[in-house]
Amino acid sequence: MTVDAKVLILTPMKSAARYLDGYFSALAKLTYPRAHLSLGKLDQAQNHHREALSEFGEVAKHFPKSAQAPAALLCSSDSFAALNMADASKLALEALIKDYAHSPEAKIAHARLHKATKKSRR
Repeated sequence: MTVDAKVLILTPMKSAARYLDGYFSALAKLTYPRAHLSLGKLDQAQNHHREALSEFGEVAKHFPKSAQAPAALLCSSDSFAALNMADASKLALEALIKDYAHSPEAKIAHARLHKATKKSRR
């Protein structure tokens, strides 16, 4: 039986500005794939795509068998695309399909590659 544990991290924000750098630094040191994925998505939402790629890379590198690994590759593809790195974005999608073929994210990756191929033929 596999257990996919969840951790809730509450973040007090009122009058916390002076503590945020240390707080996020401590969060980044967590050895929990969901934490890295969540931090990456936060970075992505703020258009900090290079930082997001670092977090997604932590999931892929240190937790390749976790349930979050396919999502990390898909999100990596999005950040590469946002940075106008089309080749790297495509490579992330291809790695996702190769390594996690039966995941829901692989289906999304297939669709994105198919759409990109059709677009490039025009």
